[in-house]
Amino acid sequence: NALPDIELLSARPLTGGLSNRCWLLELRNVRTATCSKAVWRPIAESSVAFGLSREREHQVLKNLESSNLAPRSIALLDKGLLVEWLEGATAADNLSDEALLQLQVDIHALPVPRWRLDVKQKAAHYWKQIDIRFKSVSLNQIYNHFQHLPLQTWFDDTCCHHDLGRYN
Repeated sequence: NALPDIELLSARPLTGGLSNRCWLLELRNVRTATCSKAVWRPIAESSVAFGLSREREHQVLKNLESSNLAPRSIALLDKGLLVEWLEGATAADNLSDEALLQLQVDIHALPVPRWRLDVKQKAAHYWKQIDIRFKSVSLNQIYNHFQHLPLQTWFDDTCCHHDLGRYN
């Protein structure tokens, strides 16, 4: 048992999520008898297909612990990542555009993670996921055209959420 002091009380799948299926867990610490909630972010076929790294995610969350803008990473395990559950609701109705933009500004002001998104590498990873039957001549030409263009940089690297939206 990777977390011997933790007892699983319940688990239910979370809805939403663009890249994977996460679970809301209710846990009990057997030493202190305290209960808490956490999110299990597994290493799954979908997360591998999207090129997600729970190890990189863990490192970014560790670096952001003092910001209060991200959940705390509880444990990086062989099969996934356990992170703190933050109570809340989707912000679709109660968050102004200005507040959402301010959140983005706050995220961009955080320290730049050691890991940097390599868009050409990510495009190559996605390209490999596409079945050969769907790779037409014109699609191959488009892919190759963009893979051979030099990357444009308009601003310095910054911390970026990559899925910032009212639902998240």
